[in-house]
Amino acid sequence: MSTVTGQDQDAVSLNQRSALPMNVLVVGLTPDYYSSPVSTAVTAHRAAMRSTNMGASFITRSIVSMFNAEYIDFMLDVDISELQNKYDVCVVSLASHLGPSRDVSKLVGFLKQLDLKTVFLSGGLDAGATGAQKIHKSLIDLLDLCSADNQWIGVRGAASALYLHRQGFNNVVPVGCPTMYSRFSSEIQTPRIEGATDIAVPFHWKIAANLINELSDHFLIGQDSIDEELFLGGNGQRITNNIHRNIGGSKREIREKLRAAISKNSYFPEKYDKWYEALGAQTALLSGRLHGAICGLTQGVPTVLVPWDIRSREIVDYFCMPVTSSDTISNDGARSAVLNADFDKYNERRAVCWARWSEFVQTNGLEFPMQESNKTQSSTRGYAELLWNDKELLGTASLLRDREDDRYPLSFRRILRNFKRNAVSYYK
Repeated sequence: MSTVTGQDQDAVSLNQRSALPMNVLVVGLTPDYYSSPVSTAVTAHRAAMRSTNMGASFITRSIVSMFNAEYIDFMLDVDISELQNKYDVCVVSLASHLGPSRDVSKLVGFLKQLDLKTVFLSGGLDAGATGAQKIHKSLIDLLDLCSADNQWIGVRGAASALYLHRQGFNNVVPVGCPTMYSRFSSEIQTPRIEGATDIAVPFHWKIAANLINELSDHFLIGQDSIDEELFLGGNGQRITNNIHRNIGGSKREIREKLRAAISKNSYFPEKYDKWYEALGAQTALLSGRLHGAICGLTQGVPTVLVPWDIRSREIVDYFCMPVTSSDTISNDGARSAVLNADFDKYNERRAVCWARWSEFVQTNGLEFPMQESNKTQSSTRGYAELLWNDKELLGTASLLRDREDDRYPLSFRRILRNFKRNAVSYYK
């Protein structure tokens, strides 16, 4: 009679487990929206992982859905042994967390205790990051955990990839945002627009500033805790002040136009599901919100984004999203901006992005169902080649500033050269 040693038994268990569906755990941003009062009522570390923007909820929900995963709040009391026995891999869901001020040490401490394979596939430059400052130490620890066994780190775009390269991470590639892969719609066509009332606006104070004289003509959809102050009866002082600094004029007049628009036709969804449904039900969207735009596009709604900063521009460049400028909507109005947007470029780019996303997650050992859109794409792992051959991606990365520390006088050209050399060596 043969016997099974402890080592053999481990091998049998491993083989049996590999034949089973992968159990994926997701940690990070909450899948539910939290109003500002709820967020600030908890500790700073817990508040940092509360989604006070529907777009942040969208990220985590997309990851949970695509990998048939489960989310846990790591700040609560959890049984580490139970999690280790139940899950095979952990995926971290973050947003614009890459910068000098984002402290994720509590998350890192939890992941070290958990001791599971951990994958980083969402996140990008922080709002305050310019590329000139070093990344927060806790983020270095997090990315080190996610770099084990030659794993790739996935970020939103080229600027984030090059920013992390400056911190010494050579295994970073742009893959876009997971929200774009939450659903694959049919091709987006230029919509039939009879008038401004056919165009809904995912609200942001900057787009409100540019549309201030026609704001009442649009259906306005709120998305974050700052919008909530205005939409649900508050005075919206922060939004009024921001618009005033942007366009000047009378604060009183701005406040009156905002209140008139909000009282006429606006909606602030209490829950994430209502936000998602509201955006998907529109004829067209002119969005001041990045994830509001992605939410519309993935549901087949013709959507045009006004990108305001490097965070949105790097995703716009990666996906070739339909965009317009603040000058266009200020001078020509919302209708012109939507009707003159380039939807064809976005339609052409999607298949490539989907193929590369599938390739990325499978290379990192995750199970991801192939989509019709990427079955015709070859699997090359040519991540570096994509970056160097795509001028639009590099154009976004050129917005990064050189380091301010004189001990590291690195020009952008040198950064690109070093990144390319190290990326090529990583393939060998």
